[in-house]
Amino acid sequence: MTLPNIVPTPYDGTTTDFKKVKSDQFGAVRDYRGNVAVPSGTESGQIVGLVPFNKGAAFLINDKSIYCGNFGAATTTVSIGYIYSDSTTYTNDVDAWASAAVAPQSGGFVTVDESEGLNFVALADGWVAASILTASADATASIYFSFTGVYDGLLANNQNGSVA
Repeated sequence: MTLPNIVPTPYDGTTTDFKKVKSDQFGAVRDYRGNVAVPSGTESGQIVGLVPFNKGAAFLINDKSIYCGNFGAATTTVSIGYIYSDSTTYTNDVDAWASAAVAPQSGGFVTVDESEGLNFVALADGWVAASILTASADATASIYFSFTGVYDGLLANNQNGSVA
């Protein structure tokens, strides 16, 4: 089982978070906004949960979707992707949208440089997550996020982009 170590309020990093997910099963787009504090001393390799999701979710994340504060370490990087609660059956992709972004080194927006996230439709419950890489955080900083998601509808059902 893969669950994030650090999560935003009101989540607790357990499987009960998946019951708190608000999903519109008829194609309505939902805006996901918030932030999560990454404490000083958070070690490299930790997973920071941004948004939990249920099966069928799809997200639009771009270069202005995720902002990292200054983590203090000059070499800290983050990847943005997804993790499944059942990582034995389903494969995590911790860099589906961004791989080893340097944004936390001085504070800035995460550059989306991966294409796997464009076609992502959740096969099971999981989290959109940031993975802390390369170095531990030397300062408390937040990761801010604002992106859209959908259940059902065009993104989830028609991955080729055609109109239903």
